[in-house]
Amino acid sequence: MNIEFSIKESDEIKGVWILQPSVSEDLRGNIWTSFLKHEVEELLPNDLYFKHDKFSTSKHNVLRGIHGDIKSWKLVTCLYGEIYFVVVDSRKDSITYLEWDYTILSDRNKKMILVPPGYGNSFCVLSNYSIFMYKW
Repeated sequence: MNIEFSIKESDEIKGVWILQPSVSEDLRGNIWTSFLKHEVEELLPNDLYFKHDKFSTSKHNVLRGIHGDIKSWKLVTCLYGEIYFVVVDSRKDSITYLEWDYTILSDRNKKMILVPPGYGNSFCVLSNYSIFMYKW
């Protein structure tokens, strides 16, 4: 199985990255890799590494408001269901301050978003149920 990621910077907000893993699929289902250190670390400052994972479950129409901090990187994805994911530039000295971008994250498209420090993120659940993951 070949593991590859396509990595694209957001068109709206510089510094936010959209990662799309390759997916191997057959009659049984599929398998994909959500994190491969040597692929993702190329985007990160030399001293940055992920310490832990967090999971959030939510029901249909739940809105998780804009939240974030000034020191944590987050690699996020939706493991089950579908969500409308928003990231906003909260850095007051940035030329894109308060600009935002959105991506539909789902268990079907398997997209991941790399959210830098100083950016807020939020999501609304579009499916009946969702499982959202933060690699922190």
